[in-house]
Amino acid sequence: METDALRTLIREKLRDGRLPLNSMPRFWGGPADGEMCDACDKPITKQQLVMEGIASTLSDRPKEKKPIQFHVTCFQMWDAERRTVKVVPPPHGLSRRGLFPRGEDGRSNDSSSRPPEASGRPVAE
Repeated sequence: METDALRTLIREKLRDGRLPLNSMPRFWGGPADGEMCDACDKPITKQQLVMEGIASTLSDRPKEKKPIQFHVTCFQMWDAERRTVKVVPPPHGLSRRGLFPRGEDGRSNDSSSRPPEASGRPVAE
């Protein structure tokens, strides 16, 4: 896969939660055995090294972690790109800021996103 196409795919997966944004505190490398690369979706052949770690992604259940596997080149690009991604959609049930749970109507419970009269703050007349 060409570098620009791979970079675009990794950015897309970072934004939609298929790849983790956080670093993996522990990862290891070794001979591959036909695993699928989580970045490029291509097999990692027995002639290649696999980089593997345990991480959680937005598409997982929040508390569960799973193995993430990369080609060495894909790992290097993921590590660089995860540091530059600016816009990430919030996990389901969180506001744009990701700090305030949404109410039953789907609106944020963040008082700063409500009209002033609904927030309990004084309104200038």
